[in-house]
Amino acid sequence: MTSSNQLTYYDYWLTKEVWPAVFAINIVFDYFKFGRLYDKCDDYDHVRDNFKNELENKMGHEDAKHMFSKRAFAANEYDEHGDWIEGKLNVLNSDVRPNKYITWLHSKGYEMPYEFKVFIGLEEGIELINEKTQQKIDKAVCQGIARTLWSIYPEMIIDNMQYEKSIQVYGSGKLYSTDTTLRRWLSEVDPRKVKTGPKKKI
Repeated sequence: MTSSNQLTYYDYWLTKEVWPAVFAINIVFDYFKFGRLYDKCDDYDHVRDNFKNELENKMGHEDAKHMFSKRAFAANEYDEHGDWIEGKLNVLNSDVRPNKYITWLHSKGYEMPYEFKVFIGLEEGIELINEKTQQKIDKAVCQGIARTLWSIYPEMIIDNMQYEKSIQVYGSGKLYSTDTTLRRWLSEVDPRKVKTGPKKKI
């Protein structure tokens, strides 16, 4: 990559030597989240909390110890009965090494972005595509994300939709913030638009 503007969200984070564990958990959940469509009957908060808690617990096992660059522990203390409690691993305040973490994720069967697979050698990298093709891809991704969000929040207006993190980051919407391109893409899939035709003659 010759320019930071050409880095994807995932590529950018792969340039970092260390990730806070909270971020490491969130980035996996975010990828999982946009890999599925939620029905109205789904309890989104329940799905999110279960996913994150499960991953956090797995990261606390001994087989994950090698991927931490810093492991934080709760302070040793006495409980209300005067019994000594040795501080346990606090995963959320720890840091992980991206390459070891991603390799561990793969061993546990978690779905990962293409960039992660390339990073640990599971996939071969591809050459950069030209700007026109990239814009078509960005448009399709932004519109796909917008359709998903509108199915969950049908009353959301474009002014809010265009600044959604998923649009800005995963759809690369932030690259189109200087003109009306992003708003035009979103208006094409806005379900709230009132369809009008020629007025009927009376």
